[in-house]
Amino acid sequence: MLVKVKGLVLRSEDVGERDRLFRVLTAEGKIYVLAKGAISSDGKPRICLLPMLYAELVLYKKGDRYWLREYEVLEDFRKLYRELDRLLLGQYIMSLADRVAVMEQDRSALLSLALNSLYLLAETEKPCAHIKAVTELRVALDEGYAPRLEACIRCDKPPQDGKAALDVMGGGIVCSDCLNSGPTLMLPPEADEIREASLLLPLSSTVLAALRYVFTAPAKKAFSFTLPDEEAERLAEVAELYLLSHIGEDFPELKIYKDTVKEAYKQK
Repeated sequence: MLVKVKGLVLRSEDVGERDRLFRVLTAEGKIYVLAKGAISSDGKPRICLLPMLYAELVLYKKGDRYWLREYEVLEDFRKLYRELDRLLLGQYIMSLADRVAVMEQDRSALLSLALNSLYLLAETEKPCAHIKAVTELRVALDEGYAPRLEACIRCDKPPQDGKAALDVMGGGIVCSDCLNSGPTLMLPPEADEIREASLLLPLSSTVLAALRYVFTAPAKKAFSFTLPDEEAERLAEVAELYLLSHIGEDFPELKIYKDTVKEAYKQK
């Protein structure tokens, strides 16, 4: 039977010499769509569906399998291609969504988050680090990994000085009093290394407040705050470590994005 769905293209791969398989995120879950004859005999694409395109698809469905019949691009986020770091971050977000999305499960929140993130990357000047951090934290929320942030997970009391540490695998904050009476807190130098260094991440009162906001704000307002540069950088480190530690996976797209940002920073 024919069905019509709206979805965000996450990834595509060639199947044989002429066909292409698309992974598409819809509100009802991730689907795999086969486009027969998507590549012409001379190797040129006949179907221009690319990752990060939001489209309305007309599909032939049989069981849990889909074949592409028609499509109309609703949003191409083409302005992403003007800046390499924003393009690469968009690719990482697509890979992240592909990793956590499953078939036949409500993914409307994830779809909305991915579209909002791409819109902010393409149409605003909001910093990449901010978009990345909020996206990662909201993915953690959507996946059921939201940490306990109002009270210490050891003594059940709110931090008196507003400062605490995030116990990544413990799923909540540890207050200063409990930290002083517990194991030594290690200060992680960089996001790539802190997973090996420690799972206790020190938080300033500002970063803790930002975490509380992101995890509790309505979806449409989750990105609507600003932080000083140093605090924004710290939030980005914490968000990345927290999510990747829980989903247990690294992403090549993330490494490429981070290496590109580092290289651009050196050249300034």
